[in-house]
Amino acid sequence: MSTVGQFLMKNITSLAALLAATLSISPSYAQSGFILEPTHTLTAVVEVDTQFTTGAWMPSAPSAGGPGTVLRLDIDGFTTGGTVSPDIENDFTPMVYDLSGLVLDNNNRHSNRTSHLLRPAGASWRFVSSGGLDPRIEKVNSGEWELEAPMEFANDVTYFSSRLSGGLSIEGAITGTGGFIVDGTQQDYRINFVGSTLYLNAQASYTGPTIIRARGLDIFDAGSLTATSSITVEPAGRLVVRLGQNPLGNRIGDTIPVTLAGGALSGSGGNTSYTETLGDVTLARATSSQVAVRSYDGEFALNSLTRQRHATLSVYGDSPIRGVGGVVTEGAIHAGGALPLVGGAGAAGTTSISIVPYMAGHSNQNSTAIFAKPNSLVTLDPNNNFRVLDRSTELQVDLTPDTLTNANVWQRGSLELLTAPTSVNALVVDFSTIISGPGSLSITSGVLVSSDSDNYTASIGVNDLLFPNDAYVWASERIEVFSDVTVTGDFNKSGLGLLELIGPTTASGGAAFTQGKTDLYGSLDATDHVIVSGGGELEMFPGASLTTPLLEIVGDKARFTMSGGDLQAGAVIGNLFLEGGTFSPAAALETSIDGNLTLFSGSELALDISGTGAGQFDQLDVSGDLLITGDLDLAIGAYTPAPGDEIPIGLVDGTLAGQFAGLGEGDVAATAGNVDLRISYTAGDGNDISLLAVLQGDFDRDNDVDGFDFLFWQRDPSVGLLSDWESNYGITASVAVAAVVPEPSVILMAATASLLLCSHRRRD
Repeated sequence: MSTVGQFLMKNITSLAALLAATLSISPSYAQSGFILEPTHTLTAVVEVDTQFTTGAWMPSAPSAGGPGTVLRLDIDGFTTGGTVSPDIENDFTPMVYDLSGLVLDNNNRHSNRTSHLLRPAGASWRFVSSGGLDPRIEKVNSGEWELEAPMEFANDVTYFSSRLSGGLSIEGAITGTGGFIVDGTQQDYRINFVGSTLYLNAQASYTGPTIIRARGLDIFDAGSLTATSSITVEPAGRLVVRLGQNPLGNRIGDTIPVTLAGGALSGSGGNTSYTETLGDVTLARATSSQVAVRSYDGEFALNSLTRQRHATLSVYGDSPIRGVGGVVTEGAIHAGGALPLVGGAGAAGTTSISIVPYMAGHSNQNSTAIFAKPNSLVTLDPNNNFRVLDRSTELQVDLTPDTLTNANVWQRGSLELLTAPTSVNALVVDFSTIISGPGSLSITSGVLVSSDSDNYTASIGVNDLLFPNDAYVWASERIEVFSDVTVTGDFNKSGLGLLELIGPTTASGGAAFTQGKTDLYGSLDATDHVIVSGGGELEMFPGASLTTPLLEIVGDKARFTMSGGDLQAGAVIGNLFLEGGTFSPAAALETSIDGNLTLFSGSELALDISGTGAGQFDQLDVSGDLLITGDLDLAIGAYTPAPGDEIPIGLVDGTLAGQFAGLGEGDVAATAGNVDLRISYTAGDGNDISLLAVLQGDFDRDNDVDGFDFLFWQRDPSVGLLSDWESNYGITASVAVAAVVPEPSVILMAATASLLLCSHRRRD
């Protein structure tokens, strides 16, 4: 089997996780073996309204259940087209039935056909862990399900749906100390059809955390979530709150902390008088989240809002977002109080596009937001509640070339900027806008947005594009930037559209790509970290360069790819896959990779070596696996290797597989004087990479060139060139690498060797 084949066999688990990420399938689903393995199965056909008992289970379900019990329900609605969905009851003995898994399979595709899983009055399910694995509920196929009985979460419970249609409704109360994780085949939450939603139509008072990783959790009718320790909405996840439909008057506990980590928070319900109060809301670091609520549905009130670094928020709808109590303070956001809220097109009555680049406010006596910067893209309603604004009535139309203004500008056509500087507070570019010329354009707030006009490209080719603070580039459609870009703070890219950076970009802070794709053709030099997270993707092309002390690739949907260019990073967090281009530690000398590193054919690892001491040679330190099929480029500086020197260029904690192109075990990777640097893939603890300095002609590796080396060569001529042995005969590691005048006995030995060589060749 090839080395690569061996690597694939040894690392099937990590590759399965990689495949799952590539297919946008949650890792938890891949790790589960796609579905839970049932211990007991019930199969029914949707033809008549039938109630099933334990006798229908195969094998018969244990009356008491217990850890490790996994029940599977198969409902087939295809045979005759079924007209009635079954109620599935059971006569299990205990009132509290313990199980570790529940698989729900409903093939009924007919409308209004829902299968109901019932228990006797007063009976409940208790989900418990087994073998160190938390319990799960998995729904396959497209039919609808309702769980009627109460549930107790003794451990964290994961709900996973593998289909994009069909939902599960929880109709019984949930208690317990465990948490609830909503997961499934991932779908971008900005698509209107979420599919296979988990509906909560009962009181949930479990005390563990709530994590929505994918799909949606819809709290409606009698549903409430009042005791969970926290709520986190991750990318591709959506939390839907039916405003105005709750007879209890409160769906989510007022003090529960909510973290938007790239997901969506939506309100619906058609009750303008209802306000859902949320606790402390945090926009998680390097994520792009969404809030969607329309005025006729009600509104959200936030106790406080904290923006972590690189976080952005899009707002859809025209409903105000109120502050309650502590409301938003400038210090709670980040330096300068910058918080961009960017919106796109929506249903009737929503804003077309809207931005709040600065929310530097405080709470007044009525607990509403007051804004210190009247020129920020924000409007206050008659009750002093802040809301996003409509670009068609609130923005200045078109730039005035070569002038300074603090206005927010909506640019709809092309123009040229000459030598005098042009400055705006924020800029929205629409349709096929082209901004060019030898002048400069400065965007004070840092907000640059392309509108959502289909199939249009906005082009910025002015000589200098300046962001005197942080930069927030929101690409609804394609933006191409040819300018020299200078960012005084952080560079942030969001939006589902494509951003092309063609000229050089310099950021005094860091850079984050949290959403959509960015193509890098020019250079990006970040003083701080570069982060690719959430649904963001950053691709480097030939001629591009990226320099950063730290590259972070965070999340299963984040993508960093190289088809060319030069990557210089002092450290990498995440898995790095290079299909082309050059990777080097640069000034860091040692690059630590907290993850896996794969150097495919066409890529290159470039290392500098100027000695064997600390800080004198480049080194990779990989915490995960290292797969190599690319090239190695060694640059030897002012360094004369001494025989016996060993330079560890690659430390691998996981599995090392493959070899650099053209460099097998013991091959010469570089030469300095009469000393070869030979590569080894079995150094250190057996799977590290090192370079060993060996005298040319020292075939037996004992740090001298003598007759034993000739005998070694005679047995295996592939070990090296006899001419190296002839040139260096008599040299030892302690002798300076210089010309040595051999003694007569040495000349005789060399002559004998030459005769033997001729004899050897004649035999060949």
